[in-house]
Amino acid sequence: MAPSTIDLRSSLDAMMHKHIQTCPRRHPGTYSDAGCMDRFRALMDRVLYRDWKPIVSDMGAIPYLQITAIMEDSVAGGLMENNTRPIALCEEMSDGFILDLIFELIKEFELHEAAERFRLDGKAVYYPHAADGHPLREVRSMRSIEGTSAVAGSAWPAARQA
Repeated sequence: MAPSTIDLRSSLDAMMHKHIQTCPRRHPGTYSDAGCMDRFRALMDRVLYRDWKPIVSDMGAIPYLQITAIMEDSVAGGLMENNTRPIALCEEMSDGFILDLIFELIKEFELHEAAERFRLDGKAVYYPHAADGHPLREVRSMRSIEGTSAVAGSAWPAARQA
């Protein structure tokens, strides 16, 4: 039987889980050295991918990583600022680990955007948002829909016009 969903997640959650299991600090945790924010921001400034930007924000002395980009709104049109989910950073994380986290966030962002913009007969068949607008971590596989081998001219179930 074919899978009924397509996963839009990267290995970021597994990486974070492993870090939390082996880190001596409580997570998410506040930083003890204000210099760590400077270290994180300096590292973010060195990363280049498209016109997307990794940023680190100080939310109650907890550093959070996100990728931010200005892009076209796939539903309403026009430009909008779009951000990934925030990931709590830790002073114990090496620069290499943080770079891997950035790359994993970019992978998730790309998968989400690909699902959002993929069209069949003008319809978004992998639309990665719930009815309330929240992003989905997986989308329904077209393999799981009865009769999808004969798609010419068909109106796919649950496809969203956009």
